Amino acid sequence: MHDLITDKTINDLFPSIKQLRLIIKNQLDLDAEIFRFEDNPNHFITGFYGRNFKTITSKAPLIRCLYITHGHGNLLLNGESIAVEQNTLLLVNQYTQVELTNLQQCEFIFVAVKTEYFDAPAIVNLLNADNLKQFYFPKDTSTPVPYYNLYILADYLTIGILVYLLLQQILKMPDAYDKSTYMAFVLLINELNTRHPDLKSTATDINLRNELAADILAYTKQHLMDYSLETVARHFHLSPNYLSHLISSATGQTLSNHVREFRLTLARQLLQYSKISIDEVITQLGYSDKTYFYKIFKAETQMTPLQYRKQMTFPTKAG
Repeated sequence: MHDLITDKTINDLFPSIKQLRLIIKNQLDLDAEIFRFEDNPNHFITGFYGRNFKTITSKAPLIRCLYITHGHGNLLLNGESIAVEQNTLLLVNQYTQVELTNLQQCEFIFVAVKTEYFDAPAIVNLLNADNLKQFYFPKDTSTPVPYYNLYILADYLTIGILVYLLLQQILKMPDAYDKSTYMAFVLLINELNTRHPDLKSTATDINLRNELAADILAYTKQHLMDYSLETVARHFHLSPNYLSHLISSATGQTLSNHVREFRLTLARQLLQYSKISIDEVITQLGYSDKTYFYKIFKAETQMTPLQYRKQMTFPTKAG
């Protein structure tokens, strides 16, 4: 199991981060810092550490990276509300508005980048993320295209460290084209692109999302005995909240409804075609409550498991 980002982890790896980071505590402070940043022709990338916000709104024409280090809340994207939590990362281009609401005990790292930062070909050439370049570093800017990538990295240590590294380099080396800051940014983007494909983006193809949902359901169907939402989410490197949302949006049913159908289908098959005991059937289905299984099985078939087995094994002959 992967480690969560913790204060001890950060303090051990970056003992100077608390002295370096600029802490902002409300929307007015964030807006003021962004205004000063945009107005300074010598600065092309900036970063802050935010805490105690209830809402966050960012409309600035900047490329932005927002990484939640603690707490949880709701992210509004294209009219859809998505639950976000610790180790959620949002990357947006200069045409996308960001809004987070109902933030609870939330702390975050906010990095803003002017598009001119990428005029130097070195950074773009180092990026492996060809699928991101066209939206974040477009050659043709005549047609504004809002774009975002949402990563819900429920239990990953690497990304958190790279975000902190980027913030540290920004605050230590505020020069416009510092090579260390370039490399910190490149490492973060390449790591996201190669090891953590985005879970939701403007360009996410519906077919790909449906394929992921199908893979999740297939895996769940094969692991009914030890099923839990957390176990499935961990296997697919998703947060439980996002996995539930993905299945519901892709299939129109909750994952728990799918699990119930899988179990009832398997129950009928085992009762009809195997000779194992009913208690063993219940165990293979992953039910710990025998009474509950009898209740839902009878509601579905209008028979007890034993009655169903007898009827299916020795069907009544007509005439």
